[in-house]
Amino acid sequence: IKEVEVVKEIDFESLAGLMANMQQVEVSRQEVSRKEVERKAKKTKSTTAKASTKKVTKKTSSGKKSKDDLTKIEGIGPKIAQLLNDAGIHTFEELAVASVSSLNKVLDDAGPRFRMHDAGSWPKQSALAADGKWDELKALQDKLDGGK
Repeated sequence: IKEVEVVKEIDFESLAGLMANMQQVEVSRQEVSRKEVERKAKKTKSTTAKASTKKVTKKTSSGKKSKDDLTKIEGIGPKIAQLLNDAGIHTFEELAVASVSSLNKVLDDAGPRFRMHDAGSWPKQSALAADGKWDELKALQDKLDGGK
């Protein structure tokens, strides 16, 4: 007969990572009818649907929609560029005026795979690209590490 000792350890780094992505929810003891909850859910869905269908696009003089290659920005790959396009950001100008918090929300909403990315420098890089300052953009990107 072998004696086996089981030791359980808590991985505090993993725990901290899980807790960082958690949201605080306030709970009340107020009774709410099922119909009221369904009505609020429908209202939220319709508001979200309206907001997500509104997209800002830039048109060229020929009338066609113009899109910039957002992957030229350090830290933005093809999948993140698609997320930004889905959020209504298609050009360097639109990305340059976007707030970092709204860009981080796009990443957060896309799931844990995208939360690790940092959009902090994207508006500044996009402003340089929009102004055609490619040498300055290259110099800035040389200093950056994955868009940070």
